[in-house]
Amino acid sequence: MSSVGPPSLDSRVCIVGAGASGLAVAHELERLGYQRITLLEREPRVGGKCRTIVHEGRTYELGAGAVTPAYRKVRALMHEVGVRAVPKMSNLFVDLDRGTRTVLPPFSLDRGIAAESARLALELLRHRHLRRPGFSHVRPELWVSFADFCRARGLERVGAMLEPWITGFGYGPYAEVPAAYVLKYLPLFRAPLFELLDTGYGGLWQKVADALTGVDLRLDVSVERVERDERAIRVQTSRGTLDCDALVVTCGLDDALRFLDAGAEERELFSSIRYFDYYALGLSVKALPRARCLFFPRNFSREQLGQPTFAYQRWPGSGLSFFYGYAREPAWESAAVAAARETIDRLGGTLLGAEVAMRWRYFPHVGPEDFARGWYERVERLQGRHATFYCGEVLAFTSVETVVEYAEALVDRCFRGEPARR
Repeated sequence: MSSVGPPSLDSRVCIVGAGASGLAVAHELERLGYQRITLLEREPRVGGKCRTIVHEGRTYELGAGAVTPAYRKVRALMHEVGVRAVPKMSNLFVDLDRGTRTVLPPFSLDRGIAAESARLALELLRHRHLRRPGFSHVRPELWVSFADFCRARGLERVGAMLEPWITGFGYGPYAEVPAAYVLKYLPLFRAPLFELLDTGYGGLWQKVADALTGVDLRLDVSVERVERDERAIRVQTSRGTLDCDALVVTCGLDDALRFLDAGAEERELFSSIRYFDYYALGLSVKALPRARCLFFPRNFSREQLGQPTFAYQRWPGSGLSFFYGYAREPAWESAAVAAARETIDRLGGTLLGAEVAMRWRYFPHVGPEDFARGWYERVERLQGRHATFYCGEVLAFTSVETVVEYAEALVDRCFRGEPARR
C-alpha cells in the first residue's frame, strides 16, 4: 500500500524493535492519540543496546551508560518516569608504556591547543545544521574521514584530545569515520560531562514501556516475514500473523532485509550499512586505580584494536569493572580477557575472574562513498512509501539522545503531518 499523507489516528501501527528508538516512537505516537499500536521485540526485554544488569544490588551498564546536560530529550523522559541523574563521572588517562596517569586527556596542555579548539568550535558553528535530527544534505567536506578533516584544517591535536570519547567509545578509528558523525556527536559534550542514571538505562526504558498503557508490547517475538500490498501490511511473526496500516522499522535496517519484502532500492541502501564489533567485559578486579573511567590511548590505532580502549568502574571499590574494546576474531572473548588481564597487570591490579561478556554490532554507519551517492537523502525519500517508515541509529547517530530526537522528529513529520525543519 502507498501512503499519501499521515496515517489516521485509528490506523493500526506496527513497530518492529523495542529499543530506544522503537519505544520513543511508541511513546510519541501514544501522546498524539494513536491507540492501535503493536510493538514487537525479539528479545525477552526492552531497551536494545541500553542493557543494564544488577550485580550484588547495584546496576551496571553493558551498553549505553551516561547522560550529559545536552541530553534534553532523554532527560525529559527521565523526569516523566521518575529516573534521576547521579553524580558525574571522573576520568583517568593511562599511558601503558610509561606508566603515567593524568586526569587530562593527551595533548590537552600542548601549545596551540586553545587555538585549535577555537577553530573546531567555529567548524561546529558552521555546521550547526547537524544539530537537527538526521543527516540529510551533509556538505561534501564532511564526507571525508575525521582524520582527513582534522588534517586539512590543522586540528590534529584537538582531534587527538577528543579521541578517548570517540575511538575509545566504539565509534572507530579516525581514519575510518566520516567527519559528519563526529561533528554530530561533539555537541553532546557539555560540562559537567557524564552523569549516570540511578536505574541504569535499562531501567529507564522499562519504565517508559510500563507507562505505555495503550501499546500492545510483545516480547520474545521474531518477525519472520512482512508483505506489503495496496490493502494492508501483513506481519508474520513467530507467534502468529497481524495486519497493520503502517509499519515503523526501528531495528537495524540491514537486519530488516531478512524479513522485509524489500525492493531493489531498499536492498541496495540497507546493504551498505557498516558496523564495528565492540565488546564489553565485566571482570572482577582488585586494586585498579580509583576513577570511573580509565582510558588507554595507545590502543586507539587500528593495529591495537582488540586491546581494551577504556575501563569503566561504575561503582569504584565494588570490585566489578567493565573493559571495552574492538573484537577482532570469532574467538573474541578469550582474546579480550587475555588483553584485559595484561592491561590490569600493567596497572598493578589483579584479575579475579570474568563475570559477563557482551559483543555488539556497534555504530551502524555508511562510508564516504555512500554520503556522496546521497544515501541519507534517498532513505528519507523512502519514508512513507508503502506506508513504511524507517528509524533508528543509522539515521540518527549512535547515541541515546540523537536516537530519541530522531524518533520524535519522524513522528512529528510523518504522523502529525507537520514537517520537521531540516
